[in-house]
Amino acid sequence: MVDSQRRLKYHNKYSNFLTPQECQDIISIINRDKEDVPTGSYETTGYTGLTASYDRYNWLHHEDIKPYHIEERLFNLECMSDWGYMVTQCWCNELKIGDNLPKHYHGSELNNEALRRYDFYSANIFLGGEYNITWYEDMGEVENNVGDIHIFSSDLEHEVYENTGSDSRYSIAIDIHPQWVKQMDNLIRWRISKNV
Repeated sequence: MVDSQRRLKYHNKYSNFLTPQECQDIISIINRDKEDVPTGSYETTGYTGLTASYDRYNWLHHEDIKPYHIEERLFNLECMSDWGYMVTQCWCNELKIGDNLPKHYHGSELNNEALRRYDFYSANIFLGGEYNITWYEDMGEVENNVGDIHIFSSDLEHEVYENTGSDSRYSIAIDIHPQWVKQMDNLIRWRISKNV
């Protein structure tokens, strides 16, 4: 494993990445537009509901999400401040009562083991919902506050248990690459941003 890959083995939480009002506004956008987002089947994506859009729609392209400057905020975090560019894949999750996200890590479908396991970060932003627990293999169960973001290396397993709260749980997931690679198939799924 090269030094740059070792540097990316990482997990940190940042509080107040988004304000509670921003999170509520984004939830409203999700609920307003979720029926228009293309989603795959469980057979093709391994997920149901809004999560099944992860490989065919990038919420950072959404005109009403762009004003939140999520990529700029990511560049402001210490772990990405020296990057010249980032390539992001972003999807939203709505877990209704009784729904869950099984244990997984991101990039498992990529063919290159080094790329899959070490070369990019994943992120979760908790937007809201009574059920606020996420399990991470290195931290165990974590209670999220609205607006928290977790940044972690892509090989870190995580899951959300069954939503036992009284309402839907909303979050944003982002895969964050330091460079474009050949396996990134289209610009509907991916978004390139420059650090200015």
